Amino acid sequence: MNFLILNDDLISVNGMSNFSFLFSEHLRSSYSDVNVIHYDFVNKKYFNLKENIEDGKIVIDGIYVNGHYSNFDRFFVKYGRPGLNSFFPNFNLDHTSIIIISHGWKAVVWKFNFYNIYYNLNNLTVFKYHKLKRILLYDNILFISEVSDKFRHLDYCYCLSSKTNFLFYDFAASFINESEIAFKSPDATITKLYKVLIISNPDFVKNLEFLILLLLKNRFYKRNRKYTLLSKIPSNLYFKVLYSILISLGLEIVFDQSKKNFLLSRMDYLFIPSHTEYLPIVSLEAFKVGSWVVSLNRIPSLMKFKNYRFLRK
Repeated sequence: MNFLILNDDLISVNGMSNFSFLFSEHLRSSYSDVNVIHYDFVNKKYFNLKENIEDGKIVIDGIYVNGHYSNFDRFFVKYGRPGLNSFFPNFNLDHTSIIIISHGWKAVVWKFNFYNIYYNLNNLTVFKYHKLKRILLYDNILFISEVSDKFRHLDYCYCLSSKTNFLFYDFAASFINESEIAFKSPDATITKLYKVLIISNPDFVKNLEFLILLLLKNRFYKRNRKYTLLSKIPSNLYFKVLYSILISLGLEIVFDQSKKNFLLSRMDYLFIPSHTEYLPIVSLEAFKVGSWVVSLNRIPSLMKFKNYRFLRK
């Protein structure tokens, strides 16, 4: 069997790219004699393509589109199956099942702290069901979280209320066995320098502006905390200015993506300042090494983990 996973950017360390490779391992373990091919939309590159491409020679049994409003989701909604046939002329897609993987319904692009107002306006009943019907263009939808709420899990609520068929893959359970975790307890001595890691690319939904307040409080109250941000170099002027301000306030910013595992293994806490998250993959990676995860806003899909805390609902 051949499966094709369509992604935006596999070179980045963001959760979507990490999920893609981890999900491919799940497919390999679920089927015998399976080949999982990745395609990177941004870099126009195949990963794990073992065969020479010839017209119609590679029959694709299933296509997984990695995320709502990803480049390929927008492409498929606009052009449908004929568009995919044109985009991948060297694959046989005649009997291919096309599945969308949900990582939450709608990302937030608002710059300021009007998140709830903006989000609710975008999801008024008169608008939201029309938008959600794009799910029906796919043969199926795959959820990796069974939490119901009115924000990032809105598509799951829609499928339940409309009795739309869906698949569920308990990604958290397959990626991490909580019973095997040796939880690290942060040293409570007064001289302890707590190491706090934030992993985020420049993105408005990540609420990196909140770090300014955090760093100012850290300086004013003389707290023993060292904050490190692992990110990529911003191309947007707004984030270039923001990163300069954060550095001047004492934030260490690491742009070397290969240091992710090194930083994860040495932190005391992973902090997630985002306005909203669905199932942040990096939190599972932190749990796996026994670390604590703290988020600014409550993340429903992480509530079952005993070493997870949030600052506000």
